[in-house]
Amino acid sequence: MGKRAVGKRMRAVVVCLVALGVLSTGAARGAPSSSAPRASYFALDMGPYMTAVNDRFSQSGDYKSKVSTLAGFFRARKSIGLFSGIQWVPSIGALVPWRSGADGFAKTFLIHSGLGFGVTPLSWLHVRFGPGLLWRLTITNSEQLNLNNGTSTSAFYTPGGSRSVFLMTADFGLDFRFFQSWSLGFDVWMIEVMNSQRRSINAAATIGFYL
Repeated sequence: MGKRAVGKRMRAVVVCLVALGVLSTGAARGAPSSSAPRASYFALDMGPYMTAVNDRFSQSGDYKSKVSTLAGFFRARKSIGLFSGIQWVPSIGALVPWRSGADGFAKTFLIHSGLGFGVTPLSWLHVRFGPGLLWRLTITNSEQLNLNNGTSTSAFYTPGGSRSVFLMTADFGLDFRFFQSWSLGFDVWMIEVMNSQRRSINAAATIGFYL
């Protein structure tokens, strides 16, 4: 084998090694890091949920627990990448367990559907905002109550049945995602935004687990 042929083969080997190095470097730069947020994901959130936050802090004493409730909250949400760094983030969440009325005979179920969007201004911060729908289902059982009526007692009856109310909400949430598999989130829901007399605010703090 001549020196010229050996030289050509050596140059070919060097060119191939350089090309592989360039390709591997480009792939490493183009691949997302393990800590970078994914545009599309599925997450489960859980944490404490407070209703009527504005009413709770405007009251005093035992009346706070009558106008506002603190309960557990569970939610599933899905992020779907759209365009220009914007995601559609539909979600559905509910209070766990149900909320009991002050009289103990009414049970209220709260189910919230979010239809908002999300952006990621920082690698560790995800911002969610948009409209939502709150479904409030109240169920009462017909029961007999013996209450004082002057010097004796009389039988009174509580009405039985169910009632559904659907309310539009304006939703805002923050997810602080310092790890790939979980995050710390804060959510605020403004209910009946356009009605100054009936407007209320619900809030939650959650831990999110990404699947």
